[in-house]
Amino acid sequence: MEKLKTSLKTAKKHLAKSKIRQKILSFFSPRNRFVIGLIIATVVASYLMVAYISIWQYQELSAITDFLFTKPEIIAYSTVTMLALTVLVISIIGNWPLSIGIIFSILTGVMYANAEKVDSRNTPLLPEDFLMAGEASALFSMIRVQLLAVAIILIIFFMVTSILLSKKIKQKYKFKFSKKYTRVLRLFLILASSAGLVYHTDFLRNQFVGNYMKVESLKTEINAYNQEENYRINGFVIGTIFNLQAKKMSEPENYSKNEVMKIVDKYTKIAEENNKNRQDLSQEKINIVYIMSESFIDPELARSLADYGAEDPIPYTRSLMQNYTSGYAASSEYGGGTANVEFEALTGFSNYYLNVIPYSGFVSHIKNFPSFTNTLKNNNYTTLALHPFGRTMYKRDIVYSNLGFDNFKSQEHFESTNRIDNSEYISDKSSFEQAVKELKQNSSPSPQFIHLVTMQNHMPYTPGLYAQTKFQIEKKASSVSDKNALEISTYLTGLKKSDEAMKYLITEIEQLDQKTIVAFWGDHWPGVYNNSSEIDTDKKDSSRTPMFIYKNFGEAGKRTDLGTLSLNYLSTAVLDELNVQLSPFNYMLKDVKAKYPALTRKFIEAEAETDDQLLKDYQMIQYDILNGRRWSDDNEFYQTK
Repeated sequence: MEKLKTSLKTAKKHLAKSKIRQKILSFFSPRNRFVIGLIIATVVASYLMVAYISIWQYQELSAITDFLFTKPEIIAYSTVTMLALTVLVISIIGNWPLSIGIIFSILTGVMYANAEKVDSRNTPLLPEDFLMAGEASALFSMIRVQLLAVAIILIIFFMVTSILLSKKIKQKYKFKFSKKYTRVLRLFLILASSAGLVYHTDFLRNQFVGNYMKVESLKTEINAYNQEENYRINGFVIGTIFNLQAKKMSEPENYSKNEVMKIVDKYTKIAEENNKNRQDLSQEKINIVYIMSESFIDPELARSLADYGAEDPIPYTRSLMQNYTSGYAASSEYGGGTANVEFEALTGFSNYYLNVIPYSGFVSHIKNFPSFTNTLKNNNYTTLALHPFGRTMYKRDIVYSNLGFDNFKSQEHFESTNRIDNSEYISDKSSFEQAVKELKQNSSPSPQFIHLVTMQNHMPYTPGLYAQTKFQIEKKASSVSDKNALEISTYLTGLKKSDEAMKYLITEIEQLDQKTIVAFWGDHWPGVYNNSSEIDTDKKDSSRTPMFIYKNFGEAGKRTDLGTLSLNYLSTAVLDELNVQLSPFNYMLKDVKAKYPALTRKFIEAEAETDDQLLKDYQMIQYDILNGRRWSDDNEFYQTK
């Protein structure tokens, strides 16, 4: 009997072990091993995506390895983000290899666009740039063909590989999963990964509970005002997450109608008092011409980089600056972003406070936007915008109307459309001819405001663009390649042609019967100097462009030195030159200018601390118009009375 009991116990033990063994074996069945393999492969693929992004972003081996192996918190966070995104795409498509191929292809396109923008503008690709995706065809001539070819080859490789791998997996693994089970699982994963993305990418706002979500946990820092540094330190993934969460403009402390009206009342009183000694703008009948010249700079600010020879590329412009009110414009951009600079010049508001492209982020959505154009329009001016390129770039067709322009003539409406040699862009000479024709053909008794944005010196600066070039670049920096030296030479040739066209313009305006004032400035430096110049960074010379105000009337040789002036003060400077009445807003700008003559995202030249109450008041007014209740606009704060 005892033996029987022992035998039964032994049998039970063997049976139990057999069941455990069977469970273990069943867990590691081919089907389960396949699923586990997919999970591991998805995690690995997510990390490889982060590595792939870093290769495109940093391009140098030392920078790539430094990012991948010395910043574990950032890499972990970026990998988890990509994992959530990958799971979401896989769950939607339902095919693992194809999903991975699509994600890598999209990443290739995005990082190619980032590489092009960094090369031309020294600024990474921002989420707001995708708002311009519809205008990509207009930028096709500005791309690097070789890099584009690499991107296309990589995309083809990823897609072909994913399709072939998908077929191979289907042939090798013929498991059948319940359709009901897979549908429920995919729906669950879609919801879970979407929630994970929202939760995980909202760490900067810190709206959810959990210390891991805090910026401090990443052992890093976020720099909203220097995106190049922000992306370099934190990588492309976290840099993008930050900008997805960034507010268009932060709300000032104590923002309220009462606080806004205090500022309005203060400067309304100042305007009433000071305008007693000024002329009425509507009675003066003086044409005003704005010219924002594409990539027009003073090359002497980069003379440490290259020897331009005995000939100055801009002798005529320099003579105008010596004889008329002039200085340097403090540009908020480098290599591109023309519309951001234009926004400051036409509105009096500053990019210093903004995290988005103002035209697409604000102006395109606000009718009758407070602007210099609307001020002139309310003083019986006719208003015209000229741009020898596409009318939809930066949404100018909508923006110009909101800013108060009666008419907008883009390249298809230009009478003169000459190009220089092999250039694709309408020349400055033709653009100036169009402006002169508009001035001469004006039959209205009202004065004109003409705003011209040129295109001639836009990138690319391909060697051979001009039939002849006089500027032989002597390389004085080891970082300057032969190709880069030729590009600089090409750019300087175009600059000289712009200077020659300037002589034509001023000569024509000098002969006009109507009183006319011209405000001229360069929008930003060309990207051709990117990573190759020995420009004095302490002086921030790569943010300074020539600026002058010319008049064909009044006392000859009367000149005011504007110093380095950010363009939000330009309209006030022009009206001061005419000694006409100013709006309360203009008087506020005069006060801000006295303490902060250069106020841009790039740098500040200031006579006071940036926490000064005056600067806070300026921010309050700007927020009120762009993101607030627009209380200040209800009281003619932006108009002369």
